[in-house]
Amino acid sequence: MSAVYVDSIKDKSNTKTLATLSSSAVTIGSDATFNGTIGSSATFTDRVYAQLNNCSTTYGDMTFGTLTGDTTNITKSGANVTLVKGGIYLISCCFNWVLNGDERYCSGNIMSVSGTYGSGIIAACNDEVVQTEGATSYGSATATFVGVFAASDVIKFNYLSHSGGNVTNRAESHASIIRIFN
Repeated sequence: MSAVYVDSIKDKSNTKTLATLSSSAVTIGSDATFNGTIGSSATFTDRVYAQLNNCSTTYGDMTFGTLTGDTTNITKSGANVTLVKGGIYLISCCFNWVLNGDERYCSGNIMSVSGTYGSGIIAACNDEVVQTEGATSYGSATATFVGVFAASDVIKFNYLSHSGGNVTNRAESHASIIRIFN
């Protein structure tokens, strides 16, 4: 059996490092394109994700009591959530509402505060919470967005009632943020 021992793999012109090798790992260079299968023992060192839970029940902009996951690259300050690293993100927010009164049309929004998408709604969802026979009615809707964000873009989540009264946001409302590619 033959073996080749190298520290790096370069392109034909010797200008781009495609991979570096050590005794236990192969690092694919930024100039390389990977077309293949990733084995089950592979580990990803750059994991950027967060789950935001324990949502405020106040009307309008939502704040979250708990951010779990990567608290270095996804941070929160009040209602604002900062995406510290740029990349392609999948953002989802599940809005849960309760109503003790007449029917209300509700909407939940993923909003850009500043950055790539300016300031405004980037994804929305809607539901109608209708009082039926009981005194308390519930509703929910989920908004999702996939897009390219620059480093330090800021987003937030909010909900609105569009009829004569206000629904109350439930603490079970939550958001998930995953950077799927840098």
